Amino acid sequence: MVYNPHPTSKILLICLQHAQEGGESMLASGEAITSAIPQHIKQVFADKGGIKYKRTYSSATAEQPDPAAAEMGPHAMTWQQKTGSDNKAGAEAFFRNLGCQTEWTGPTHDTLIAYNTLPAIIKHPKLGMSLW
Repeated sequence: MVYNPHPTSKILLICLQHAQEGGESMLASGEAITSAIPQHIKQVFADKGGIKYKRTYSSATAEQPDPAAAEMGPHAMTWQQKTGSDNKAGAEAFFRNLGCQTEWTGPTHDTLIAYNTLPAIIKHPKLGMSLW
């Protein structure tokens, strides 16, 4: 959830049923990633104000998902699932509380696009180091 302006301090990974093949979870050190990014790239993102995150959610009531939302694959959530609301005002409020702007799109205006811009590099709240 890199788009969340209030990231969690811990991640819990559990396995309810192991994969017959594959199933790996990718984890990386933020410190290692940050040090591998050239300074001029970091500066470009700083100059542009950060990274713009955009998520597209279909409606649970849509007869066919919006193609933009369908590209998210079989594990994509509808905006009703993500927000816990079955009305547009509730969904907009959910994302507004995360600092996101929203836009309704699609043939019947029932596909929700949520977007926000966050800094590319932040200070670790306890260690004080800069992390991507």
